[in-house]
Amino acid sequence: MFNNGLSVEKMIELEDKLTQSPLAEIGFAKTDEELAKILGLEIVVVHNDELPRDTEAMLTPNDNPRYFGLIQVKQKYRHSVFACIHEIIHYVFDVGCNKYVQETFERKIRGKTKGSHEQEINYMAASYSMPFIQIKEAIQNYNDSSPKADELVFIHDLCKRYGQGRESVLRRIREVKRIDRIRTAKN
Repeated sequence: MFNNGLSVEKMIELEDKLTQSPLAEIGFAKTDEELAKILGLEIVVVHNDELPRDTEAMLTPNDNPRYFGLIQVKQKYRHSVFACIHEIIHYVFDVGCNKYVQETFERKIRGKTKGSHEQEINYMAASYSMPFIQIKEAIQNYNDSSPKADELVFIHDLCKRYGQGRESVLRRIREVKRIDRIRTAKN
């Protein structure tokens, strides 16, 4: 098992699932707003006390028939695209593209995620936001750099490029390295 509760084999399965999904056709690492617009979802920022205390964002049915669903995100989590991407992943895999949302999905705050399905949604949200191929290529470029690139600058640049925090980027680098080792060993 890895620190996200998923085995490397499960991560590979989820990577494959993502690359075979409509998201691969749309393109990886788009902003949540771009992706929501393409998929016909509305994003609304709400006051922090409008959603349950342990919830960052919610995907719900939308009263506006122009949209397939509504993503409500707390003001304090809007700076991070992860909460909305998480809900978009629910939409693609649990509802289906071009279908109206009929039930509510929630992105819980860190440490409150329950169940393996939510862990898988979290994983795919991170994988969509920081695509395997791009991260693998960045790692390779870093490893091949001469003189050796500064590690802190490398991490900072990835954080900036993908709009993610340091911990998320470091976790994704570890995931990509582990997946790549397994895939290389199998070939």
